[in-house]
Amino acid sequence: MSLFDLLGAMLGLYVVLALVRGRVSAKAGWRLREIVRDEEPADFWTVIVLYGLLSLALIVWF
Repeated sequence: MSLFDLLGAMLGLYVVLALVRGRVSAKAGWRLREIVRDEEPADFWTVIVLYGLLSLALIVWF
């Protein structure tokens, strides 16, 4: 197991946790922004999909 596999697995676990909690943190400019599923559903799902794809890429390609 490489470092990238470990990072991908940890990011995947964060995605699952964010789905359960309904909150995800994302970088927005210079600051970290917390996105709540009920308040901004489109932004929430966009971040979840991107983090999920990044997790998969870290595990598969690196």
